[in-house]
Amino acid sequence: MARKRPDIITDLFASSEQRDANIQAQELKNRAAIFYLDPDWLTRPEAAWLNLRRDTGSPVCRSGIVEAALLAALEGSDRYGLRSRFARML
Repeated sequence: MARKRPDIITDLFASSEQRDANIQAQELKNRAAIFYLDPDWLTRPEAAWLNLRRDTGSPVCRSGIVEAALLAALEGSDRYGLRSRFARML
């Protein structure tokens, strides 16, 4: 009896379809936004991203870092109002 060979092409398309479905689900969750920032400032989130990935070994994303920073700033603003560091920086 002949041995059945794995159908590599089907496996490749199946995993590709699953990746596409995962990407589409993520796109529905998040939206892109464009902000213009000083180029010198952009090195800090990049450095944080590299350090977190190296130190934690977890797949930290740059968007998550920006989202966490905005959340922290806005929570400080909600709590302290015009006395918040966020408000003073503006």
